[in-house]
Amino acid sequence: MKNLEHVLDLTRRHNAYLRDRIDLVASNSWISSWARLTMSSLLSNSYCIGLPGARLYGGCDYIDMETPSPGYVWERRSLRDAA
Repeated sequence: MKNLEHVLDLTRRHNAYLRDRIDLVASNSWISSWARLTMSSLLSNSYCIGLPGARLYGGCDYIDMETPSPGYVWERRSLRDAA
C-alpha cells in the first residue's frame, strides 16, 4: 500500500507540474481528460497486427471502428497534397 501511495503522490505532483506551466516540449504536453481516459482503457491494451478488418489476431473490432482504413488515409493525403 505504501508503494501505491507513493506512486499516486508522484502522479499528483507531476500533474500539478504540467498544469501550472506552459511547457513547449511535446512529450510534456497536457492532454485532455478524454484522451487520458481512452489511454487508460483496455482499448489501448490490444495487440493489433494487420490492417483494419484484416487483423492477424481477433479482439480489435472496436479499435477498428475508430481506425480509419488505409484507403481513407491515402485519399486524405492525396487531397491535401493536391491543394
